[in-house]
Amino acid sequence: MYPLLFIFIIVIGTLLLVFANKIVKNNNGYQICIRAVGGILIIVGLFLLYFLLSGKLTLPLSDK
Repeated sequence: MYPLLFIFIIVIGTLLLVFANKIVKNNNGYQICIRAVGGILIIVGLFLLYFLLSGKLTLPLSDK
């Protein structure tokens, strides 16, 4: 369940990076902010997925 949640976070971050121009058309500052949030989501999702799959992170519903 948790790996799917982390993959969903990565996908949302990727969509924000790709579609930042379409979401906000007129304001370049908002586009940069949306891309920054997307990048942060991707990085956090990858780190959490790595730690979960390597066994360094155990969560309440984990099998371990």
